[in-house]
Amino acid sequence: MFTYTVPVGVPLGEHAALGLGLDVIDPVGVGRGAAVAWSAGLLLRPVRALSVGLAGTNLGGPAPYGVALPRLLTLGIGLRPAQL
Repeated sequence: MFTYTVPVGVPLGEHAALGLGLDVIDPVGVGRGAAVAWSAGLLLRPVRALSVGLAGTNLGGPAPYGVALPRLLTLGIGLRPAQL
């Protein structure tokens, strides 16, 4: 199985960014079509030393071939000690 992602990211002002991705899941095998899923992410940088990100994968996608894709939410926090 191969997954191809088409990403797009846009800034939301000076301290935030939004990303969207279209994931095309192409199975290896004859007679099977590709499935589609979405990913989205948000990055906030309220101050120079801190970044907070939230990402979701397999959002709004169907269950290809009867197998449900797990929807995942991931939270990340980044600190830059040199910027404090």
